[in-house]
Amino acid sequence: MPEVGLLESYDGPLLLGKKVHTKNLLLINVIYHRPRKETKWQDACSIIVKDVSTGEKRLVTIKNPKMLMYIVKPEFRNYYHIPAYKKLDECYPKLIEYRKVLDGIVEAGGETLQQFKRSALANDTRRLKELHKYPYVLGTDVNYADYFRTEWALHYHNYNIDTTVSKTFMDIEVDSIRIDGFPGPGSCPINAVSLVDADGKTVYVFLLRNSKNPQIEEFEKDIASFKEECHKAYDASYGVLDYKFFMYDEDKEIVLIQQLFALIHTLKRDFLLIWNMAFDIPFIIARCEALGYDPRDIMCDKDFIEPELYYRKDNFHYDFKKRNDSFTISSYTVFLDQMSQYIKIRKTKGELKSVKLNAIAQAELGDEKLDYSDEANIKTLPYVNYRKFVLYNIKDTLLQYGIENKTHDIDNIFARALANGTGYSSLFSQTILLKNRAYISYFEQGYILGNNRNVDYTKERDPKKEREDERERQKYAGAIVGDPKLNGRVGIDIFGKPSRWIFGHVVDFD
Repeated sequence: MPEVGLLESYDGPLLLGKKVHTKNLLLINVIYHRPRKETKWQDACSIIVKDVSTGEKRLVTIKNPKMLMYIVKPEFRNYYHIPAYKKLDECYPKLIEYRKVLDGIVEAGGETLQQFKRSALANDTRRLKELHKYPYVLGTDVNYADYFRTEWALHYHNYNIDTTVSKTFMDIEVDSIRIDGFPGPGSCPINAVSLVDADGKTVYVFLLRNSKNPQIEEFEKDIASFKEECHKAYDASYGVLDYKFFMYDEDKEIVLIQQLFALIHTLKRDFLLIWNMAFDIPFIIARCEALGYDPRDIMCDKDFIEPELYYRKDNFHYDFKKRNDSFTISSYTVFLDQMSQYIKIRKTKGELKSVKLNAIAQAELGDEKLDYSDEANIKTLPYVNYRKFVLYNIKDTLLQYGIENKTHDIDNIFARALANGTGYSSLFSQTILLKNRAYISYFEQGYILGNNRNVDYTKERDPKKEREDERERQKYAGAIVGDPKLNGRVGIDIFGKPSRWIFGHVVDFD
């Protein structure tokens, strides 16, 4: 059993100068639960760690979590600007509840900031966050999850620990035969889900019966031979895996979804990867609602203090490389969009011709999705050839599995998050990543990083304008580099003649 007692009992993530025994513990995820009316405006934080010696997952819940803010000592307040950093010994740390940090700044600033607070509360509460720009307080403009991660990286992470993570891969299919065009979220039944458990070497397949499709009954009677067909088709490329099938009556679709997530929570793998999660997760959430259920009751792990479940769609970016959708769920497992991670890791290597699973599988594995085009389309395939439909669904998740085995992208992502004290959804936001990295580096050198002076907390974002600006930027991909041999002799005089190579008064608009 891990030495986790102190971790479970201390009040806040950091006790400076005190040893917390975390040598076998690997930080997997941090979920901050915001204050809500339902919780009487109390907040909390869920910390998921793994004991690498046993593989056992632990959930640590911190109620009313605290953080350290740094207040500049009076004798060092000989400036009026917002400092980039200050020496730690020029500040005194104050442990404060995270949700009360703005009140802590007001208290440190005295009557002037009290007046500012009263004005902001009366006129525009968004202005309250401008308190972070008070020049004599540092280290306050952080989200709690990243704050905890940076403290873990600084004080608790064992850099000799085994950082191998476990992974699962999932893909859903929907019965959209009665839907015109592309199915909207929750608009039709989920009729197949495959989940590959890499560590358990098992493929779990959840299938929905349909009384209007007699092929399903035939399939169910012959599952043994179908398993052999799977082995014959996929063992050579993906190894010998165990195939397990679960069938559900058409009026028990919610049970299918419920047991799918029960399996995910039972396995407690570190990551679950979906190719283009922007379809699968919103669809599952909406489908639960369409069937009359609260998706939090179906999809969240009951161990957590709060059933957090929300998919945040990035409406500000048009470009796939910049788009940053994220999914938060109360689970021991981190859900990530495998396609998004693949694109962002390679964004400096030029444009990918296609980000579809089939194209990436061809590029990385020399393999591709199961082709059914000679028989049907995706809407009619379950009714034309049900066995091929199931094989198709399984093959998609095996391609995901194969791509990760080849690229190890998620190992890369995990290492970045751990080393830089940054949540998975922010790893490719340079502003956030570099700030967290700087916080760690500065602290190690005896400094505390200042707050960001450039943020306008009162400004409202305009998604439409930002998308238009991004489209305009994409039209002008970069400068045209001309052949220098074509330069005119209009440069500075060299030995009495104008040069073709050396120029004065040059402006670089790059």
